[in-house]
Amino acid sequence: MKLPYLNELNVKRQRVERFGGINRADGTPPGEWEELCNMDFSDYPALSSAPPKGYNLLDSDMTGCVYKNGALQYTVPDGIYIDGTKYPLELTEGEKRLICMGAYIIILPDYIVCNTAGEKPTFTKGADESSVLTGTLTEVNRNWSDISGNQSTKDKLMYLLVDNSAVNSTAFSPGDKVLAKWTIGTKERSGFMTVTGIVESGETAWVGSGKRAIMFETDKTFPDIEYLYLEDAPQDTNRFLRMCSNSTIRKYVPDGLEFVIEHNNRLWACSSEKHEIYCSKLGDPFCWGDYQGLSTDSWTVTVGSDGDFTGSAVYNGKVLFFKEDCVHVIYGSKAANFTLSTIKLRGVMKGCNDSLCTSNGLLYYKAPEGIFAYNGSTSQKADATLGEDIVTLSAGCADDRKIYMLTQNENARVFDCLRGCWSTESVPGAQRGFNVNGNLYAFCESESGKQMKLLSGTDSTAFCENSVEFYAQTGWIGKENTELRHFSKIKLAMGVGGTFYGGIKFRVLLKYGDHDEWTQAYSFDSEKNTRPAGIFIVPIIPRRCQKIKLRIEGEVSCNSRDSVKPKLTLYSLSFDVEEGTEIGGEH
Repeated sequence: MKLPYLNELNVKRQRVERFGGINRADGTPPGEWEELCNMDFSDYPALSSAPPKGYNLLDSDMTGCVYKNGALQYTVPDGIYIDGTKYPLELTEGEKRLICMGAYIIILPDYIVCNTAGEKPTFTKGADESSVLTGTLTEVNRNWSDISGNQSTKDKLMYLLVDNSAVNSTAFSPGDKVLAKWTIGTKERSGFMTVTGIVESGETAWVGSGKRAIMFETDKTFPDIEYLYLEDAPQDTNRFLRMCSNSTIRKYVPDGLEFVIEHNNRLWACSSEKHEIYCSKLGDPFCWGDYQGLSTDSWTVTVGSDGDFTGSAVYNGKVLFFKEDCVHVIYGSKAANFTLSTIKLRGVMKGCNDSLCTSNGLLYYKAPEGIFAYNGSTSQKADATLGEDIVTLSAGCADDRKIYMLTQNENARVFDCLRGCWSTESVPGAQRGFNVNGNLYAFCESESGKQMKLLSGTDSTAFCENSVEFYAQTGWIGKENTELRHFSKIKLAMGVGGTFYGGIKFRVLLKYGDHDEWTQAYSFDSEKNTRPAGIFIVPIIPRRCQKIKLRIEGEVSCNSRDSVKPKLTLYSLSFDVEEGTEIGGEH
């Protein structure tokens, strides 16, 4: 009997031993993923599941927070907690933004400044309409000697005399920088003065009953030749030279400040309404309009660009103010040499000021078209491989290894700078991100309460989440084939470790051809499986098909706060591909 000669089918093995991140832009080549969530590149080139995150519970009434000296300081509706101690304050309703400047913590928009330098914090109210105080501005010239020979000594006083019952009569204290306005004849005058003391009724003869005097330092603000009436005779007694009623003082801050940040012991801010950028006086968070020609002066500039400001940041020693289509860069180190330069580029998306973060010398932020990176002269899109944009507004935080772009309603986009890989992580309810001594945290708010979630790093005080779900999904493998071939075998080299501290369960799913449903090909549960920990091979015989998708999904559970957590690791993935025929089978 003569039988036909059959040719052996050629078998090729495609093996992947180096795993990257999400890549939808290039059709997801082998080793990269269409979907990747809660996976980690610490074991690169292998791919591992991320451990459950740590978290610290927060006060449910917290309205704003900042890290200072490595500790969380935060506000509640009726006060602020400094190093765990509550100090009562009268605050307006709503969320607060806390800014650190030296020993100060500035609470915005209330503009209350907390000085933490002493044994006990002190609080000073900043500028708003309620801080205006009206009284009689009085100048007193005392103890003049012979001035006919152009020699004189002076002891001059300047004070605002107010009623004890006047609104805000107790709102000022020594050291406050105030803007005074008064009228001499028909001419309106104004100037900045420093409060030197408060003199109460009965302490001196010139402060009458029921009165209070706000004393000022006046050497530079009020020159003698302009304001003092001089007589060609010795003046041995007190002489009241100016008394201006209906004068006012207030702690001055420009109206409508936005995106306030600190740099080089100054506060910087902008105003979209006035198209201006401001900085405060050196070391003085209250003084924004002191122009005396000194290096410590305040500074203001008007910009000519269209649109509203969208964000601010400090980058490479320069202050940046973004709009959606440009960035304004402030150069210089003092008021005398501050200069403004405008660069046209894709800027920060409106509402995404908190997305600005720096990693490895680049400034990352959420722009209208995606996540961009700024290098000091231009910006370029950094998330092209994701193939999609973040829909909701985002906040960011970063260190030299990872960048997190957080959202309230979507998975966070995570970029591993060391591996150049994008992935996603579930951080529900995230609103702001922080880098605290190298640890990355996300402030999260949900129905279960407020938490500070540990994204990266170690924190021995943090609780550990009970579990975290993970998944990794390939794109279509084999779609580029022009010849008739099919997959005959799939092998995964995997490892399970740390199950003493919790458990792992996962399964491998396959999707064939153009079918929409997933088919389970393998499952593992560390609580039921007797397989020892370590590396093992998962063999899968798929249905005959020409293209295939693979998905690994599972859950890591943890019962320990130790640094060791259960982990699933994918070391390699191989596909045996046989040449097919046009007879039978599914193509």
